[in-house]
Amino acid sequence: MGGQEVGWGWGVLWEAAEWGSYGRGRWSLLSLQTPPLPLPTFLPGTGQGSWGEGMEGRRERKPRAHCAFSVFSLAPTILMDSLPPKAYNFNFRNLREAPNRNSTYLCFEVEEEQLDSPESSYWGVFRNQVYPEEPLHAEQRFLSWFYDALLSAHAYYRVTWYMSWSPCSECAEEVVSFLGEHENVSLSISASRLYKCDDQDQQEGLRLLDQAGVEVAMMSPDDFEYCWDNFVDNRRRSFRYWKGIRRNYHALDDELKEILWG
Repeated sequence: MGGQEVGWGWGVLWEAAEWGSYGRGRWSLLSLQTPPLPLPTFLPGTGQGSWGEGMEGRRERKPRAHCAFSVFSLAPTILMDSLPPKAYNFNFRNLREAPNRNSTYLCFEVEEEQLDSPESSYWGVFRNQVYPEEPLHAEQRFLSWFYDALLSAHAYYRVTWYMSWSPCSECAEEVVSFLGEHENVSLSISASRLYKCDDQDQQEGLRLLDQAGVEVAMMSPDDFEYCWDNFVDNRRRSFRYWKGIRRNYHALDDELKEILWG
């Protein structure tokens, strides 16, 4: 790939040439060389981080105008500090049948606790990576970033994912393996839709997560509104519930419970 990384932000192709060193230095995602990420910096006692300058935050889980930072393209960029409303509404709509939704979006929050230190929080968005770059699932991108940029044996982490699709069986196995190696990390997953829910392997992957102590749930209407407030460039517009959002949630929730407990 040389010294360049090509990615998308706000639907605009951007190209980043040679990258300097940030934070803890260069890092790679599996076999893919990626631009380095700066470590988040904080104002004392604020509890929330941002890339670069440091942004005043809030401890309570109140709606935010937009994310403090985004790692959408695994590179610092002003082009994608949150999801566009149309992208969010299209990809997160909890339809029972969802054609042409071939991307997976993962909105994350990480709460970090260290002894004698104020709690810190991080949030952002990952999307699966597709051809012509090496295919990587959103879950894989998060785990690699988290391992290289944040993870410490001297802290405890509460991780929350809001996903447009539930994890596939292969990602479920990777997540369980990761959590088994790092017992100071807990994970909650809320998904808009179930990925190939009739496939036995995919069902087994969800059960594997549940048995490993991962909280697996469907996104409720409140969750959709929360993500709109915190991960979408909503221009201070209120979230509008789409038709069938509650009905579909209850149907998907029943289906998930049957998979996990049936």
